[in-house]
This record gives sequence, C-alpha cells and structure tokens, in this order.
Amino acid sequence: MTAALRSPDRLGKPRRPRSVWAAVRVFVVPPVVALTLLLAVRGLAVTQVSLPASRPELGLLAGDRVLVDRTAFGLCLPLPGCEAPLRAGGREPRRGELVAYEAPGTAEGVRVGRIDGLPGDSLGGGTEGCLVPGTYRAGGDIIARERLIGRLMCVSYSVDRGQPFGKRLRRHRFFLRLQ
Repeated sequence: MTAALRSPDRLGKPRRPRSVWAAVRVFVVPPVVALTLLLAVRGLAVTQVSLPASRPELGLLAGDRVLVDRTAFGLCLPLPGCEAPLRAGGREPRRGELVAYEAPGTAEGVRVGRIDGLPGDSLGGGTEGCLVPGTYRAGGDIIARERLIGRLMCVSYSVDRGQPFGKRLRRHRFFLRLQ
C-alpha cells in the first residue's frame, strides 16, 4: 500500500559521495581534538606517578600509582631551552604536605616525600645554616621550587608484582585518599 502512495517525483535524488574534507571533518578531527585535550590535561593538570619502592611512613606501597595535582603549586610550563620550567601563580607548599618532585642530582626520576622543611628553617643542628627562599626539605632531600611536580592526591590503583597475573591488583587500594 505504501508503494502505491509513492510517486516517482517524490523520490530523492541519488546521494553523491562525500568530499574528502567532509570525511576528514567527521572521522579525523574528533579523535585529534580528544587526544589533544587528553595530553593537555595529563601534562598541565594531573599526572600519574608509579612508585618503585614502599614508603611506609607515607602510607604508600611499592606498585602504587599515585595521582599528582600539577597545578597545586602553580602552573608549570616547561620552556624549550630553559633548564628549569617556568612556574606561574600558585601557592607555596605547607609543612606536612605530600609532594612529588624531581630527584635532585640523580637520574632516578620522580620521588615522593612529605615537606618537613620550609624556607627559613634550619638544616640541622642550628649551625649548619637554613633553607633559602624557594627551597624546601622532604626527608633528606633539598628541593628547589622549580623541581616540585605537584601535590599527591590519591592512590588511583596498586599492583603487586609478586603475585600471579590474575591476582596482582590490590583491590583495597582503589582511589585511596592520601593525607
């Protein structure tokens, strides 16, 4: 019955093939935009650090993947040709805060620690000097403000390499808040 209601003049023209630019706009641009946004968030706002060794005094285990807020101490912009990145805005770290930082003087990579020394604090027995402005102490490391990566937010997940493959994930350590 519907075929009888159709008339040849109401049928649409045959579709012509899409242009190359229309296909690029539909299939290439959205993934490129999504990937660019992902890299911008990962590089400028939040990153993840894997811990190779346990830090029981901080409540961290070997294999923890920790989310780091890169904007906590200001937006860190690495500039080509500069040894230290430019840090714009932000606040100073507080005593007792868990931070991620580039290991000073080693090729070790990223370390985590608790800030226990602020600018003006003495380094030791009182006669050894004090921390200059823009430097902090975490454990035995003296850290320049430019080397701070950010504040630790939470353990996103944890992997125990000593377990068989199917049991490696520590289920009790998903999005565990750090203090």
